Amino acid sequence: MAIDQKQEQQKRRNGSLDNANQAINAARGALGAARTIANLAIPAPTYEKIIKIYIPIGVILLICIIALGSLLFGLPIGGNSFTVTPTIPTPSPIVPSPGTTTDISSCLFTRGDLTPSQGQYKSSLLLSYFEQASQASGVPASVLAGIARIESPGAVNYTDQSLSSFVCPVSPTGALGLMQIEPAGATGHDPAAVALGATYLGINYSDLTTADYCDVRKSIYLAAGLINQKRIYVTGNAWNASQTYNPEYINSVARTYYGCLLYPDCVDGPYSYGADLWSSVSSCQIASSPNPTQGQNALNNIIQNANGIIVNLQRGSDGMYNVKTDEPGTFYWCTYLIVDSYNLAGLGDGMNRVMEGSVRLMKEYFANTTENGGHLRLLSPTTPVTQLQPGNVIFFEGYDLSGKAEQHVALISSFELDPNGNGVIRTAESNNVVTSDVVFVKNNITLNASTTPNYSITGFGQVVQ
Repeated sequence: MAIDQKQEQQKRRNGSLDNANQAINAARGALGAARTIANLAIPAPTYEKIIKIYIPIGVILLICIIALGSLLFGLPIGGNSFTVTPTIPTPSPIVPSPGTTTDISSCLFTRGDLTPSQGQYKSSLLLSYFEQASQASGVPASVLAGIARIESPGAVNYTDQSLSSFVCPVSPTGALGLMQIEPAGATGHDPAAVALGATYLGINYSDLTTADYCDVRKSIYLAAGLINQKRIYVTGNAWNASQTYNPEYINSVARTYYGCLLYPDCVDGPYSYGADLWSSVSSCQIASSPNPTQGQNALNNIIQNANGIIVNLQRGSDGMYNVKTDEPGTFYWCTYLIVDSYNLAGLGDGMNRVMEGSVRLMKEYFANTTENGGHLRLLSPTTPVTQLQPGNVIFFEGYDLSGKAEQHVALISSFELDPNGNGVIRTAESNNVVTSDVVFVKNNITLNASTTPNYSITGFGQVVQ
């Protein structure tokens, strides 16, 4: 690419010289003609002859000088030919889908590495900025506020009064402001994306200053432009309102905005930018009711038991939640959470930590107990979520970063789905980097979990009512 650019630059120089030579020859011709006319005019230098002869000569010379200067020095003629005006996409109309809300004041916005991880914005002024930027760009206010929560987690605590004393944060890469937009000269700066955001503000890209990037309101508008431009790169279009509650779409938004899905480390995480953003956006959605089933109280007991266990889990030396404070010295495997939660609810059918301590053996146990008169059964991995309930089990299988085969199991705690069967399943976890994960769902079929995207779902364990 560098060689091609140099060759192109040389061609332009050669072309400029050719044009310059043509202009010089034209100027010489004009001067020769001027001398001839002037010589003819010398005998009678009257005012009439000056007007008829010398003024036209001066005009010809002036035109030659301007043409020569434009060719040699790139002086603009009729405007700056180097100004690039970005194409402004028409924002999608903000039409709430069934079961959703556009009022984000009561939504819970997530940053997974904080305790508590969820919070509501206190500043009505800041909420109005999100809404105004949404109206200008078509990007939902919930998405803008969700990103702000991750990029500047303390934003939820600002009041209208304290917002006036907002201190502009600067990242190690040079990103600025509430939404951490990278200005010109910073790593990852995208001129087209920033220029698009500037158009929403009515500002020329070339006129943007550090103060603009640091201004809370302007930062949100610039972020809306960045989101839309990244959507254009990926899909060819700006924000698609029909995809707002599609977790895959939100995951893609998170990846293109941040650069990857996991943080603070793109490889090891352990937290998920995509899961946090989806959690924020989906909290603005009126959640559908859990799938009705007989014996739901018994299944709810399983969830309550799991939640009671999880509060006593801490991270071990490997970063996983596998240290149980009320059982010193016990390595709390993912299967232990299932065994203990089911047995405390009286639904374990004899499960124990030893015999069902591995995921493979637990999966076999669910598959075989129905045949032996028990109350558990194993369902296919393609089972629609309409046939699942909170308290059911999800089995996973995949590979870790070193390529080693691994298995995992988690407990379904709740569903957050739109009428089309798109959304997430929330899980209760042990021996994972989180104690609550999300499994993405599309058209009522489960896809993968946020923290283990390279793991496949191999089946579901269910209580037979």
